[in-house]
Amino acid sequence: MDNKAFRTTIKLSKSNINITHQSQLMLIGSCFVESIGEYLKNAKFTTLINPNGILYNPISIAKCLQDIVNQKIYTEEDLNFDNGKWFSFVHHGSFANSNQQQCLQVLNDNQEKCYNYLKNTDFLILTLGTAYAYQHEDRGIVGNCHKVDSKCFQRVLLSVDDIVERLQEIFSSIKLINSNIFIILTISPIRYIRYNFQENSLSKAHLLLSVERFLHSIKNVDYFPSFEIMMDDLRDYRFYADDMIHPSMLAIEYIWQQFAERYFNDNTKSINKLVDEIYSATRHRIMNAESTQTKMFAKNLLTKIDDVEKIAPYLNFEDEKLYFKQILN
Repeated sequence: MDNKAFRTTIKLSKSNINITHQSQLMLIGSCFVESIGEYLKNAKFTTLINPNGILYNPISIAKCLQDIVNQKIYTEEDLNFDNGKWFSFVHHGSFANSNQQQCLQVLNDNQEKCYNYLKNTDFLILTLGTAYAYQHEDRGIVGNCHKVDSKCFQRVLLSVDDIVERLQEIFSSIKLINSNIFIILTISPIRYIRYNFQENSLSKAHLLLSVERFLHSIKNVDYFPSFEIMMDDLRDYRFYADDMIHPSMLAIEYIWQQFAERYFNDNTKSINKLVDEIYSATRHRIMNAESTQTKMFAKNLLTKIDDVEKIAPYLNFEDEKLYFKQILN
C-alpha cells in the first residue's frame, strides 16, 4: 500500500532569510516558544526568551513589546498587591516581590535590558497561543492573572480586527528603533481546552485569520506553520504528552527540525550538529570521574570544542570547557 495512505506530510520550502549563529533572536509568546527557544539556546544561538514571562494572547504580547519600545518606566501605579506580594499584570509571577521597591527595580532593570537587546535583534519570533484573554476590571487585558479573584476578570474573545491592528502597530513601532528586524509568526500547536474544544477551534481560527491578514499587510514577516505541522502532519496521539494536549518531546523535536530546514543553511546545520554532540556530552552521566575512560572522554571533548571554536569563534563554550577541565583535574 502507498505510504501516503498512512500520513500527510507538510513540505516546507527553504526561506529566503537565513538565521545563523551570529544572528540575535528574541522569542515571545506561549510556552511553545520556550520549547523552540530551548533548542536554539542549546545550539548556542544568541536568544532572549519571554523577557516578561510566558504570554498567550496577542494583545498582551503586543503590550509587552510596546512597553519595551517606549522604554516604559514602571512606577507604583503599575503594581497591584495580593497574596502578600506586589506584582505587574503584564509580567510573570517570577517578577513578584513582597517589597514594592525591589519589585519595581527588577521590572525596570529588565526593561532596560530588553530595550537594548531589541534594538539589535535580527529575528523576532512571536508565538500566538489563544485569541481568548482576561480583562481586569481596572487594568484591561492582562498577561497573567496572578491567582487574583476570578470575579475581577471578564473572559473575552479578541476580534480579528483588534489583533491585526495591534500587530501592525507594534511592528511599526519596533521598526522605529530597529529598521532591519524580521518577524517570524507562528501559532502554538497546544490545544487550550480548559473550557471546551469548540472554543479552542474558534480561538485558533481567529489567530489564523489574523496572521493571514497581517502577512499581506507588512513586509519582512514570515509564517512558520507549527500549528499545521502538529494538526495535519503529526496526527497521532503518540506525538502528544501524557495530558493529550501538549506536544510530546518527539513532536517538538520534529517541529524543531522543520524549523531548521526552513531557516538554516547547510553551514549552520553543520555547526548545530557539532554543538549538539558537545551539549549531549555535558549531559552524559559520569559514573567514575577518576577512570581512564572518563579522563579520555573529557580530553576528547575539549579537543572537539577547540575544533568547533576554530570554525565558529563567535560561539561561547566557557561553561562546557570548565565542566570538562574539572573532570581532568
